[in-house]
Amino acid sequence: MRKWRLAAVTTLLVVMAVSCSDSSEIARSSSENIDSSVASSTSSTRPEALSDLEDYSSADASSVPAEAAEAAAKSVAADSVAADSLSLPGGPPLGPPLELEQNLTFQSSGVGSFVSAADDPLSTFSLDADTASYDIAVYNIEHVGTLPNPDSVRVEDFLNSYPQGYPAVEPGLGVVLDGMAAPFHENALLLRVGVVPATDDTPRDPVTVIFIVDTSGSMSGTPLDTTKEIIKGVIAQLRPGDRAALVEYESSARVITPPTDDINAVADAAADLYTKGSTYAEQGIRVGYQLAEAELERGHNVRMVLLSDGVGNVGQTDPEVILDTVGDWAQKGATLTTVGVGDSSWYYNDVMLEVLANRGNGVYYYVRSVEAGRRFSDIAGNVLRESARDARIQVEFNPQAVDQWRLIGYENRAVADEDFLDDSLDFGEVGFARPVTAIYEIITTDNSAGDMRLAEATVRWRDPRSQDVKSLSNQVDVGTIESGRESAHLTHTAAVAELAEILRCSPYTEDTRINRVIDYINTTDATTVAYNSGFAELLSAASGLETHCSSDPAPQPESGK
Repeated sequence: MRKWRLAAVTTLLVVMAVSCSDSSEIARSSSENIDSSVASSTSSTRPEALSDLEDYSSADASSVPAEAAEAAAKSVAADSVAADSLSLPGGPPLGPPLELEQNLTFQSSGVGSFVSAADDPLSTFSLDADTASYDIAVYNIEHVGTLPNPDSVRVEDFLNSYPQGYPAVEPGLGVVLDGMAAPFHENALLLRVGVVPATDDTPRDPVTVIFIVDTSGSMSGTPLDTTKEIIKGVIAQLRPGDRAALVEYESSARVITPPTDDINAVADAAADLYTKGSTYAEQGIRVGYQLAEAELERGHNVRMVLLSDGVGNVGQTDPEVILDTVGDWAQKGATLTTVGVGDSSWYYNDVMLEVLANRGNGVYYYVRSVEAGRRFSDIAGNVLRESARDARIQVEFNPQAVDQWRLIGYENRAVADEDFLDDSLDFGEVGFARPVTAIYEIITTDNSAGDMRLAEATVRWRDPRSQDVKSLSNQVDVGTIESGRESAHLTHTAAVAELAEILRCSPYTEDTRINRVIDYINTTDATTVAYNSGFAELLSAASGLETHCSSDPAPQPESGK
């Protein structure tokens, strides 16, 4: 059998997890990163770039030039690998070679604990409409046949992936509060807080979409094929007056198509991309922002879209180094949305992609297949239109009615309570025209009564067009939550939250059997919603898989009833 030589570059990848409380602390973890490329005499010749621009180089990026990276790659000895275990450009998906170790980077955001309302009645966090964690779980459950890595599970991503049945709201944002008795925990209530953007049929302002594509060796096969479908779908949503550009990066970064009104030229150029080299993510992002500067001067809003498996091994691979640049440009109107397209069960960096989207005021998606890439155009409008900037929410609990509260999810989006009114700070976005949902578990006081105010929620944001700061509040009383008049969508949301808690091994899931959630769905009015949304099918697929969780007992509220 003919053999091919595999050149591997090994480096230390430092990743950042942001854990926010009253003071933000940064935790870092290390992961070995191996990026490979296949040398082949039959590899296609790279098409000429549709630009006469030279490869980008700056003082920030010159510390690791492409020549040095390539020399390092050639200096690493590699074992021979059978040709049928690799993928040439345009070939079948790249299976995990036996010589490579798994390279997955996930970082748990922790599980929020109960808080005494008497000691701290305020819960404050920035809004986030990411869905990647949910799609990673679906990929692992339905296609790989394993439950997802618990560290990869973010409850808010699960909630934001399903319809919530919220009523329509007036222009701007609306706040919806409702709740029910907690179906999986005795003597507790669930409070659902929804931030809903109004339907906006007015023509949006012109945008320039700058695609930044990872074409390194680990993107071979399905990841790059999926990327091409995503680019095609987003471009199909552009309107006259919009512009697009294409940047690729591997061992170095280069402009393939500069910003142009000929958007079809970008789709054509993307179709010719192929994989090679190492992964210089930092330089690719910097090249994108270089193009963004001129587009902002034209009066366009800029949407940067990074498509990658998140794994980098050349230049700065610490997200923190890149984040300041990303955040600065987001405030100028160039947002960064990240789309993960790698194999999240084998070779993938979830942390890098999530924190980049968070700081870039964009959304983090995970697209698991070529077919899913074709459907990405259904949500492409969320990338192109903003509902709000610097959006955050503060929920105030009434200590007379609430003994303790616990926010389920959004652990890495917490904001210091005193920063809520500081409009100079950078907060989250509403994810471009999609609702955002949060769930609280509440232990009421012994003397709580139906007419008592349970909680009041206030959302604060900056209007993307006028730049005016706006706020809106809504409240709910104890009797409304305890009435038993919950909607089918609310009961469905309670089940979705419980599944996410189970998958992330939350200590508050006393019964980790997914069959309990299935029984609940089948005995409530959420059944129709669950089957229509695909949640019932996901539960069925997950129920027979082995859990990653221990059987540690759940911590109890400090003074719960």
